[in-house]
Amino acid sequence: MSENKRLIILPFRKMRGHLQPDQAVRAETRESAVRRAKLMAARYAGVATLEYRYDDVTGESFDVSIVHQLGEVPALDSLR
Repeated sequence: MSENKRLIILPFRKMRGHLQPDQAVRAETRESAVRRAKLMAARYAGVATLEYRYDDVTGESFDVSIVHQLGEVPALDSLR
């Protein structure tokens, strides 16, 4: 098993009163992810920067955590 870490920025739109995820964007560092999330925040109801580990053989992801969030973001357990 080969484990890797990945950072993504996940924006959310509000549709019919519910938060819906939009297109995730990959980031290389925490700093660049937070900077980009701040730039995206004005266009969305909320933006979360997530870090997780994944197995590149099986594609399984685990140890998901929210590094940074702005605006309305659903609970972490609802993002899985």
